[in-house]
Amino acid sequence: MFLKLDEDNYIEGYAVIGGIEGAIEVNLDEADIPYPHCQAYQYIDGQIILDENKLNEIIEAENNQPLSETEELKQRVAQLEEMVQALLNEKQS
Repeated sequence: MFLKLDEDNYIEGYAVIGGIEGAIEVNLDEADIPYPHCQAYQYIDGQIILDENKLNEIIEAENNQPLSETEELKQRVAQLEEMVQALLNEKQS
């Protein structure tokens, strides 16, 4: 397996088949790589180590991303379904 690391040894990417330019070869299995937030982990002395602060930063940044058009539509559909269900419940009462 190959790991591409940044200057602070955080994982930027990996390859199981083939390689990545600028990557190092390591003795790990794909199951050892935490997905999807591998960028929150450092490779130090042959081990993958979680940086919880960096993980929290990554998750917070993801949560602050604007919704994609598809996700926005899914939310609107869910809201409409709730409204329709509420109307049906009223009608049955």
